[in-house]
Amino acid sequence: MPVGLHHVLGHYLSLSARGFHRTLRVARTLADLDAAERVGRAHIAEALSYRREMLKQRQAA
Repeated sequence: MPVGLHHVLGHYLSLSARGFHRTLRVARTLADLDAAERVGRAHIAEALSYRREMLKQRQAA
């Protein structure tokens, strides 16, 4: 993963180490479903979009 993306995930999005790891696990699963050898930016972006949706649902409840 490019260092710049790691910086964005950790600093600007305020992800904890646990949140960062969970996001990467979901991104790896998405890459596996795409039969991709590497996790790409699109996989990470999709994983983050699911995380945002989950957080919105928690706040609404």
